[in-house]
Amino acid sequence: MKTPKISIIICTLDRAPDLEKTLESFRRVQIPEDLSVELVIIDNGSTDYTKNVVDSFGREFFGARIRRLGPDAKSRAVFFRFE
Repeated sequence: MKTPKISIIICTLDRAPDLEKTLESFRRVQIPEDLSVELVIIDNGSTDYTKNVVDSFGREFFGARIRRLGPDAKSRAVFFRFE
């Protein structure tokens, strides 16, 4: 049986305080060991400290990654694929 993969995608723009709360809540989630989970944060060109929030959270949660896509990030994120 193949291990299911779950992708959690969060789109954000200048919402660092809210993102911080969201990521903190993910720390309490217990993921079954047979699941493969990734967290992808799509930054729509934030000018606040969004990147710092993600960096400080590090890779402890499902190998968190941040992708800065610019002004139309949300629509482009739908079709974006991490390699």
